[in-house]
Amino acid sequence: MGNNRLNSLKGRAVLYRIAGLLRWLIWGVKYAIIWPLATTAIVVILL
Repeated sequence: MGNNRLNSLKGRAVLYRIAGLLRWLIWGVKYAIIWPLATTAIVVILL
């Protein structure tokens, strides 16, 4: 009984860690895409 609860907690911790990694990945990709586009747009507007 106690072992089952431990396993579910462990699974939840793993899911939480994966979700955190995914959030960082999405954030990083968003910035990797937005920043070059934004700088290109600004350069085009200024030129």
